[in-house]
Amino acid sequence: MAIRIIVDSASDYTKEEAEQAGFLFAPMGISFGEKGYWDGVNLTKEQFYHELVDEGGYPVTSQPSPKLLMDLFQSVVDAGDTAIMITMASALSGTFQTAAMIAEDYAGKIAVINSGTVSIGERMIIREAVKIAETAASLEEAADAIRERVRHLYLFGYLDQLEYLKRGGRISPAMNFLANLFSVKPIIHVCHDGLDLCKKARGKQKAWKELATLVEEMPGLEKDHLMYGYTGTSDAYVYEFMKQNTTLPASPADRIQIGSTIGTHAGPGCLAIAFFADPTDMMSEDKQG
Repeated sequence: MAIRIIVDSASDYTKEEAEQAGFLFAPMGISFGEKGYWDGVNLTKEQFYHELVDEGGYPVTSQPSPKLLMDLFQSVVDAGDTAIMITMASALSGTFQTAAMIAEDYAGKIAVINSGTVSIGERMIIREAVKIAETAASLEEAADAIRERVRHLYLFGYLDQLEYLKRGGRISPAMNFLANLFSVKPIIHVCHDGLDLCKKARGKQKAWKELATLVEEMPGLEKDHLMYGYTGTSDAYVYEFMKQNTTLPASPADRIQIGSTIGTHAGPGCLAIAFFADPTDMMSEDKQG
């Protein structure tokens, strides 16, 4: 009896990549007006950014269909296996709640884990889940160990612009105008509570310095587990940031193009870093005073 891994496309795996890794795949829905797609199935990342930026589209995302989740779960049980499904943060999508409710009908054969994150953060949890599942004595033991790793996972992102957050109604037009006027660049923390403003600085270089310092000073930072993500079609920001911060390295396999789930709200020019460190209460700038 094997423990299978099920991933959603918010992890920025495509269906092909997931299947090559041996995962079962649950795509998110993406629509641009009347044009509907399944993320990572019939919509590539390059196509997504063409629609978003070049065509000026306004995407709407939706969670994987309940019917698809039921079919995936049933295929696991029919094969005599168990499975762990890793979902994006429940604060950002209803995928976790839907999957957990459906899993109740499968008599402890399916464990659904809220990653508390998205994109490269979720991807890092999936990587840990694979290693844990290979040695765990039971599904319950594996799920508990993965949830413990979730407590150690952090994802921070630098945003080049706020236009796409404004489009999605997450900030006001006035805030977007002032940020552009004064070249304010925010750093966000993606966590169980959603998106949290962590820092802000005047200009890209100062913001990158804040981001690097934030990561470097995290207690218990596991530097051998860094992963970078970028939105848009160029990875130039990743290479530029790493050149300026040589103590925060990552292999080529750990530099990932971010897809539609984050790209919808961040737009091009986002630089993200995911890593493991000691659990701590991350507080927003407003809470810090």
